[in-house]
Amino acid sequence: MIKKTLLFVLLTFLLCAVSFAGAAKTLVGTIPIGPDNPRNSEGDFIRLENGEILYVYTHYYGSSSDDNAPAYLALRRSADGGNTWSGEDELVLPNEGKLNVMSVTLRRMNDGRIALFYLVKESDVDCRPYLRFSADEGKTWGARIAIVSEPSYNVVNNDRAAILSKGRILLPVARHPLKKTERGQELLWSADIFCLISDDGGATWREGERAPNPGGVMFQEPGVCELADGRVLMNIRTDAGSQYFAYSEDGGQSWSSPVPSVLDSPLSPAVIKRIPGSDDLLAVWNPLREVGVSGAGSRAFMYYGRLSPDGSRLLGRRFIVSLADSEIQNWQYPAVLFNGDGTFLTAFFSWIEGIRFYKINVPEVTGLFNGRDLTGWTKYLNGRETGEDPENVFTVQDGVIRISGAEWGGISTDGEYSDYHASLEFKWGEETHGPRKGLARDTGFLFHASGEEGGFARIWLYSFEANIVEGGIGDFWLVGNEEEGYTATGQVTMRGGQRIFDPKGGENVTLTKHAQGPFRWWGFDPDWKDITGFRSKDEIAKPGEWTRLEVVAEGDAAEFYVDGVLVNRVTNLSRTSGRLQIQSEGAEVFYRNITVTQ
Repeated sequence: MIKKTLLFVLLTFLLCAVSFAGAAKTLVGTIPIGPDNPRNSEGDFIRLENGEILYVYTHYYGSSSDDNAPAYLALRRSADGGNTWSGEDELVLPNEGKLNVMSVTLRRMNDGRIALFYLVKESDVDCRPYLRFSADEGKTWGARIAIVSEPSYNVVNNDRAAILSKGRILLPVARHPLKKTERGQELLWSADIFCLISDDGGATWREGERAPNPGGVMFQEPGVCELADGRVLMNIRTDAGSQYFAYSEDGGQSWSSPVPSVLDSPLSPAVIKRIPGSDDLLAVWNPLREVGVSGAGSRAFMYYGRLSPDGSRLLGRRFIVSLADSEIQNWQYPAVLFNGDGTFLTAFFSWIEGIRFYKINVPEVTGLFNGRDLTGWTKYLNGRETGEDPENVFTVQDGVIRISGAEWGGISTDGEYSDYHASLEFKWGEETHGPRKGLARDTGFLFHASGEEGGFARIWLYSFEANIVEGGIGDFWLVGNEEEGYTATGQVTMRGGQRIFDPKGGENVTLTKHAQGPFRWWGFDPDWKDITGFRSKDEIAKPGEWTRLEVVAEGDAAEFYVDGVLVNRVTNLSRTSGRLQIQSEGAEVFYRNITVTQ
């Protein structure tokens, strides 16, 4: 039924005539759906001893793409580090279940064997994980080992098993309890989250303790990752607007109470892994895209990002699939394999297209502020010479930049950037000055900046602005005009005389002049007042606390996030690179953790 041929196809039409060396991410292959093949989905990678890479995935056949429709496990191969992939399936396992087999994880065991974890669906209420080993690099597979012997509904996602440094195997599972209804037994949507544990190389298994859920959040589809300090991080899919994180100090046996993490997310899974040669983590996930939606938002977009060693800080994020790529796709269930050259492979699927393979540079984070001084930055104040600051408007105190706001100007990076994620944290001070005395505290983060210091209004660089003003954090302004090369388009709805970001129902409007005013963030209060301390009803920043502003710039588009929440998006930017600038504009403000990820 399935040819076992090895046909490597050069997908030049998919690579858009660019080499990988010049791109942060490159689409390197697809497994499209077709006749009698309505869905290709959840899979995982393994690197063979000869350097070849296998990707084993769930191949559905027949007419239905439903989760319970018939499927078998198939594979594709790459002999060149993931740059090209074979064009025809090879059978790995036939359909062993009454419904199907799915959700593959592949791992290299300490004894050299390859482990194949997968689910067998017997019914709507019976889905259990199994394990097979291969001692001949995936040519054949040994006898099936039951990891869970009793009928129950267990969800183990693709690319999920973890082999800890001491040899323990963790298989994170979501076990859905059953309830009796008039139609019979049905699953509860919120699952018990725990790890199946093996301390003898997969021969026998036991259950760890359940992760607490005192808040009653919907828990589903966990993943685990061993941290550099020996703890284990668990991420959990939820309906609460983010991945939840829990930690284990006993090798996955028990867990701290899960809490919201820095990964904003709809009800969708994420993959998190340690970056080789680093303590930092890599995450691939669907961001929370829809305004005002907590857990059930769209999966039309896929991000990758770098996290701090304990996962508590998002150091930088980038698009894999963005609005510019597709508005109708539903991408999900990623897998990740690191290469030895600073890149990684990821694959995920949609019901519309099938599976996509990407080769991506591991994100590198550059700190723009060293915590001691303003090395790498240029000061400019209105009416003064470049670098002149006799009143100490810009100072560094205790690892934080203080901008007094007493004079108008800014600090600008010496370097220029394109296709990046910029992140900074700010906190308001108490003072306001000059014509903004007693008014809403105001500053801003300028990007794609160009020209001479003070080119715009003799104060700032020509640029685009992610505004930081009380009640309007994430508003977008042109700091320049079409004559200086600055135009942009927003998807907005008019409300109270203001253009409000509206990614669903808005119309495209293009700004060509600074005097046309801003594109306001989605939660801008129509009753906004220009007074110190103003807060809108949908305000995200918390008074007196550090707030994280992010600008994700890719090509001619940019998105603004406030504490992980998407607040604004602009497209058709007339400039796609330049310097970065932080304003001094009449208010005391503090900055820290200023980074660029590329």
